[in-house]
Amino acid sequence: MFYEASEKKVEIIVSQTTDSLRSYGLPFWQRIVKQAKAEVLSVTKNECCDAYILSESSLFVWDDRFLMLTCGSTELVNSVIAFINEIGDEAVDFMRYQRKNEYLAHLQKSTFKADAEILKSRFSGQAFLIGEAGGHHHYLFTTEKQSVEDKKPACTELLMYQISGEFTDYLRCSNQAKQSIRNFLDINNDFAEFIIDDHLFEPVGYSINGIKDDKYFTIHITPQESNSYVSFETNLDMSDSSNNILQKLIAIFNPKTWDVIGFNATHNLPITECEKNTGSYHLSVLSGDDVTYRYHQYPSHQTLSAELI
Repeated sequence: MFYEASEKKVEIIVSQTTDSLRSYGLPFWQRIVKQAKAEVLSVTKNECCDAYILSESSLFVWDDRFLMLTCGSTELVNSVIAFINEIGDEAVDFMRYQRKNEYLAHLQKSTFKADAEILKSRFSGQAFLIGEAGGHHHYLFTTEKQSVEDKKPACTELLMYQISGEFTDYLRCSNQAKQSIRNFLDINNDFAEFIIDDHLFEPVGYSINGIKDDKYFTIHITPQESNSYVSFETNLDMSDSSNNILQKLIAIFNPKTWDVIGFNATHNLPITECEKNTGSYHLSVLSGDDVTYRYHQYPSHQTLSAELI
């Protein structure tokens, strides 16, 4: 069965005069998530952040901001508008909204262009297409209002496509266990002291959230052979030479292609001799966001497949 795994994503920062978003409570966020046609499955909390695993990805809530990712045919823009209607347009200091081009875009409830028009009806903003318009690309909408410098949201995204190898085979079997997946991913070593929450989906699929102080990471795995996809995202510093998380994840999942996207962040991922760096771009937008994008692939012969859809 086909599943559109790539995420839609929004991050919103609210003004200093707005009540803590964490104080809004679970029922409020359940309503917001429901607007996207998703559900809250579980919640973990620390002193800085509430992390929600959703039926379609994740939600992270801090006092002054939230980050929400949804996949499948969800309607994330509806959640965005529901949130803005609740707190008021003037309470929004910054918004960043992303989508990747979908494999089967005609099955989506909306297009990025339609989403951007809805958002532009509430805020002045810029919309971008990053990549090849007729091929692999990402969409980005940001509000034009300058974000406060010390609140500028930073994150690194690693998006992997067409994964393979021993771990991928395990993810496609019928007797998976969450602890085994954590062990494969080396979660205890790479994310020591993080509060962890994870979920196995039926028949396949896995999501994990981790929080420590105001830091987070999340991994979402869709292992279906015809359109396998893994996303990793974090606000940890990936530029540290001792931090090899990105390299480890690429080695574990062995993707044919992958994207690395940085928002106000740098990383230490090298380009190896057996890999082809097929595209890169650097973008500075009016909001003050600094965006870097790199698309990579391993040169290889493709074995094509057909799937009933």
